[in-house]
Order: sequence, then structure tokens, then C-alpha cells
Amino acid sequence: MHAKVAYTGSNFKASEFDRENSDFSSEAELTKHEKQRMRLLAALESLIQRLRHLAQELLLSYCAADPTAYAHLWSQLDEAALFGPADEKTECYLSPHEWRERLLATVAAILNCQHAIRQTAVAAPVQHWLDRLDKLFGDELRLELDEKGQLRHLALLTKRGTYRLCSATDPEATIRNHGSDKNDLPPI
Repeated sequence: MHAKVAYTGSNFKASEFDRENSDFSSEAELTKHEKQRMRLLAALESLIQRLRHLAQELLLSYCAADPTAYAHLWSQLDEAALFGPADEKTECYLSPHEWRERLLATVAAILNCQHAIRQTAVAAPVQHWLDRLDKLFGDELRLELDEKGQLRHLALLTKRGTYRLCSATDPEATIRNHGSDKNDLPPI
């Protein structure tokens, strides 16, 4: 069964990868070309794209674990906020205000999605993607929620996590903070 997810961003559709009956948990399941393409695309993801990509992976995993619950959840989600409308303007053309509004809408939609999924029995693969989203939120953003769990305020962190995720598909791909006195660049 294919998940009804159409992630669009930077002229890329993650749904191009045929995921029928597969979660790509095994490297052997991917051809060399697919692996290279996934790595290249992951390296080009902005914060919003990583959030959307992780949300897509979460939904694909949830669909595989419980198709009936997924169908019910999908009917309640704000698809445009989660993944953007088909005619969405590319991020590099957004004003800072437009970018912030897109980030707010995406984060709020993901939080609502996570909350709905956590109300059900969560399979291990689904929990894996929930944890990755939580890590990305914790490393990149400061979120303030109201008493109902709705997003009240969001801010980008100036001091980010030590091992920040920089890829939705490769948890080993991180941006490491080696400290303020560490310089990895050779002297000129």
C-alpha cells in the first residue's frame, strides 16, 4: 500500500521512490543509484524540508504499521501545511516573514500529527520517526505550547544541539559542534 503523501520541495518528490511493501530498512533494498540520489537530496534539505521529510517518513511508517488508523489520521491532517501546496513557492524566493510563516505552519501541523499518532498504540518503527522529529525540534527550535498542546510560540535556537540531524534518512549524518575554540579549517 502506498502512503498518500506527496512531499514537494526543491523540485523533489520523495514519493518518486517506490516504497510498496518496503520501508528501506535494509541498505540491500536500494540500488546504488537510489542510495546516491537519497544522499544528495538529503544533503540539500533545509530545516523545513527536513521537518517535512521526517513527517513523511513518520506517516509512511504509520501507514505500514496500521493502515486503518493511518487512513483515519490522514483525513484529519492539514496536508497543505504539512507538505505545502503543489504550487508552493521555492524557499529561496521567500521573504523572511514568508519563511517564518511556512515554518510555523509546518511545525504546527507536525505537532498535531505527532499528538494524534501518540494517542494510539505506537509500533517501534513509528516511534523511531517520532523520536527523530523530537530530536530535530530539540536541536533546532524552541517551542512553546499552550495547555492544549497547540503551538503558541516558535524560535530558532542560536545555540543548537551538539549532534544536530542534517538528514531525515541518515541518522548518522549530523552537524557536530566541536566547541568555540575548535577550528576544523587549515590555516591560510
